[in-house]
Amino acid sequence: MRHFLFDFDGTITRRELLPEIGKMCGLEREIGELTKLTVAGVIPFQTSLERRVDLLRRVPVSDVQKVVETIPKHEKIVEFIRAHADRCHIVTGNLDAWIGPACRSLTSSLFCSKARTEGDRLLGLVEVLDKGALAQAFPFPFVAIGEGHSDAGMMEIAEVGVAFGSIHEPANSVTEVCSHKIYDEHRLCRFLQQLL
Repeated sequence: MRHFLFDFDGTITRRELLPEIGKMCGLEREIGELTKLTVAGVIPFQTSLERRVDLLRRVPVSDVQKVVETIPKHEKIVEFIRAHADRCHIVTGNLDAWIGPACRSLTSSLFCSKARTEGDRLLGLVEVLDKGALAQAFPFPFVAIGEGHSDAGMMEIAEVGVAFGSIHEPANSVTEVCSHKIYDEHRLCRFLQQLL
């Protein structure tokens, strides 16, 4: 039975999350630039996440969760995940404290980076998810769907790797290891349906 590992930001969502969060708190330029460089693989994901967490540390966790909930999602992808929740897993480097509620409304299977919180405050990072390491330990066969540099590790190991370019061109590192490139959510879901 094949499983499906979905990136969250820019794959399930129609926008990258952290620039939207940055916009809310007046840090749109700084967060946007870091996100762009990270997706392209110019800055290592862990370094970028540490910097973004430092910039957003003072923002209440509940405010970030509200922003995440308002970001539009690809509805066909959401339908596919909900219809096959036992086989669909969200794999994101984003923080559990920020994206946990939004992801758990889609599927109970969430793999993400971990944060330390106290009440409504973010104290810092505990663990940064390495998608490649997760994929190595994941039962085979599986399909990986994503677009950013941090997705390349899980895509390289996957039986089928889909670079999904719905909101921006997938990172070069992803296109080098993927088996398929798809730019439309309807085409993506038709393809995934064939792999069930």
